[in-house]
Amino acid sequence: MSKKGKTAKTIAIMIILGFFGRILGFFRELLIGSKFGSNAKTDTYFVAIASISLFTVMVTNTLNTIVIPILSDIEKKDGKLSKIRETNNILNIFMLVSLLLIVISYFMSPYIMKIVGIGFKSKEQYELGITLMRIGLPTIFFASIQGVLRGYLQSEESFKETSVISYPFNLIQIIFLIVYSTIFGVKGLMIAFVIATGSQIFLQIYSINKFKFKYSLYINLKSNYIKKIMYLIPGILLSIGITDLNTVIDKSMASTLKDGSISALNYAEQLAVSFRGILIGAILTVTYPIFSKEVSKSNFINLKKLIIHSINIILIITIPSTIAIIILSEPIIKIVFERGKFNETATLMTCGALVYTIMRMTFSSIRHLIQNVFYSLQDTKTPLIISSLGVVINVSFNFILIGPMEHRGIALATGISAFFSSFMILFLLKRKIGSLGLSKSLICTVKCLFSSIIMGVIIHCLFNILLIKLKLSIIISFMISTVVGGIVYLLLIYFFKIEEFRMILDLCINYIKKRKTQR
Repeated sequence: MSKKGKTAKTIAIMIILGFFGRILGFFRELLIGSKFGSNAKTDTYFVAIASISLFTVMVTNTLNTIVIPILSDIEKKDGKLSKIRETNNILNIFMLVSLLLIVISYFMSPYIMKIVGIGFKSKEQYELGITLMRIGLPTIFFASIQGVLRGYLQSEESFKETSVISYPFNLIQIIFLIVYSTIFGVKGLMIAFVIATGSQIFLQIYSINKFKFKYSLYINLKSNYIKKIMYLIPGILLSIGITDLNTVIDKSMASTLKDGSISALNYAEQLAVSFRGILIGAILTVTYPIFSKEVSKSNFINLKKLIIHSINIILIITIPSTIAIIILSEPIIKIVFERGKFNETATLMTCGALVYTIMRMTFSSIRHLIQNVFYSLQDTKTPLIISSLGVVINVSFNFILIGPMEHRGIALATGISAFFSSFMILFLLKRKIGSLGLSKSLICTVKCLFSSIIMGVIIHCLFNILLIKLKLSIIISFMISTVVGGIVYLLLIYFFKIEEFRMILDLCINYIKKRKTQR
């Protein structure tokens, strides 16, 4: 199989596996909404989760981002055994660091909660926030292990773990929500979150054993690779941390609004993240190690081609998805969440947040992609600058929009920040490695946008006809209108001869032909 075909197959497998993981994630969020609704307690839980996630996401993503190019470099220069030894070194050092961070965070949690829960209405809510945060702190330790092991697996071009790791995470929480939620409440939900996070490591251990990895208690603080990691960590850590700080700031400002505002933002964010994960997650995961390898070969011509192809594929997927989700935002929320304690008021609040949250999907995907290019170039400074400017823009527009638009203004502010950040980081990449050929992406944008608008009109009209005039159920109306709209969109972009769509189509046709000949 050609390298291009192998990459496409890997992405396809990840999308399929990731899709089922996201379905489980949808079901988990559905159950949280049904069992707990949208109120002060759920607001407190989501603020605590956001506070913990600021640490865990920073740790996991920072280690994963650093480890991939470093381990590829070690294997190329010193061989496989050296790679395994240094992986153990990195793993052991950062497990110890994470334990220290847990102790510090435990004592700092009251001060952290005062900042992130600035709008909490009562002392009980504030104290619940501290308790929930402290319960969730062990996830920092698990995050350090996950970041290193995932980096090792992806350096071996093994990506399935990334797609299926959410399975145990979601299943454990789903079991808790069905069986124990009425007994243990939100504190029990946080304990389930910790257990679910820890369970993911067993899946990684199973995957990593296939590559003859053996754990050892090896620690060498004087290792040149550790020194290199320590040099790279501040930039990446701050860049990722500042990006995630946006979420904490949004939750903190939403805590000053009416009860349920944080929950509405969280449910909308979870849906948006799930959509992006299903549609784009595999592309972002698979392309990063390829970027790193092209950079190590100093093959910048291929690197630029890969960047443009990746951007165009993101445009082809996210532009129509964004328009479809905006048009169908209310039925989506009704189908996914509206049951149990999640009432019509919660639906309207979450729907308003989803419309503005999903608008940033294209821009945040492109920013993430280009950020990975900079990391593959071992440039951590530029993403840090962009992330910092993004936070400034986000906070500024939060203050401007929160008054007239309430929680919807917070969602829109983050979208505006992603818009400016994506253009700034593209401009800086062009300055660093030369012209990218972005005119191709501009043409692709126009074609996709035109096709998506036509698709959107068809979806809107067909959905209303099916639901209101023919009185079909909301789920059937949703499914038929999206399938018909999707087919129209695919026919239009085929007619417009978008290169990347033709490439994907050719790969699919060749794969089907190959399967037939093998039979």
